Amino acid sequence: MSAARIALMVLIAATARSVVAQELGEDDVERRLHFIESRLKAEATQARWYEAGWSIVYVSGLGYGAYQIAQAQTNGALAEGIVGASKSVIGAAGLALQPLEAARGTRELDEGADSASGQRDQRLALAETLLRRNAKEADIRYAWQPHVISLLLNLVGGAIIWIAGDLPRAAQSTGLALAVGELSIWTRPWGAKRDLREYNREFGGLAFKKPARTPTAVSGPSVRVAASGVQLTF
Repeated sequence: MSAARIALMVLIAATARSVVAQELGEDDVERRLHFIESRLKAEATQARWYEAGWSIVYVSGLGYGAYQIAQAQTNGALAEGIVGASKSVIGAAGLALQPLEAARGTRELDEGADSASGQRDQRLALAETLLRRNAKEADIRYAWQPHVISLLLNLVGGAIIWIAGDLPRAAQSTGLALAVGELSIWTRPWGAKRDLREYNREFGGLAFKKPARTPTAVSGPSVRVAASGVQLTF
């Protein structure tokens, strides 16, 4: 983690007491922390499995695309191989350059706590912030943008194959790519949304009503281009 991000965590910790919503006993703080720490760990594991699984898909797609290019006997088959291989390369690069935030929540909490000298309420403020951030990331599947953009990207890929002279192959390739695109969106890690709901139900809400800014906050929309489509985050 960069020095700037750690410095921001220190600032979050230093101002934690000013945004606390209620006076908490030591036992309550410990129970809240235990809950969030265990859930952040589970969310990180789920996120890493997602990234590993789709990395395998992208690498496999690249290999299959290369095979299609090498074995192509028609322009349509050649175009399909090029389109598939290109989307796989872009997808793998996007996953590497913009990994899921949930995958690093536990590490961010530990590093932030170290910088904050281990103050329990300050650690709780950061833990709640990370839980809320991960829950927001899990909501991307419900936004219309990634679904529409995935549709448009794969229609373009199908059009390229069609222009190359193979309409049936274009239709088949587009249909498969759309299905894979939807699968990649709907299988994104979902645990954080459930965890935040259970946390609010068990403890009666967040201890810190004002969410602290996370060190990984990104201004403006971000785009992830996958082999199966494009995912857009606002």
